[in-house]
Amino acid sequence: MSIAGIKTATNTAAEVFAGTAALAGRTQMVVQNLDDVMPVTVGATLSSGIVYGVQLEAGERETFNFASSNAVTVYVQTSGRAVQIGVVES
Repeated sequence: MSIAGIKTATNTAAEVFAGTAALAGRTQMVVQNLDDVMPVTVGATLSSGIVYGVQLEAGERETFNFASSNAVTVYVQTSGRAVQIGVVES
């Protein structure tokens, strides 16, 4: 089963998922920056309110693969204004 959604990322770090909560037992998540200018940072490391991970430039996407036995929280954050991101979990 896959679930897809569009979320708004801001300059405040927040957990990212496709639906109303992270898909239980997910093995993969694809995050795409839907903005035309502003980059976002996506990653599983959050320290002092800052997300550390992959920087996605406008239009770029990243695939995260998980072991279904390990629940991993993934965060997203912008360095400026709000940005729309597309998320697919399976």
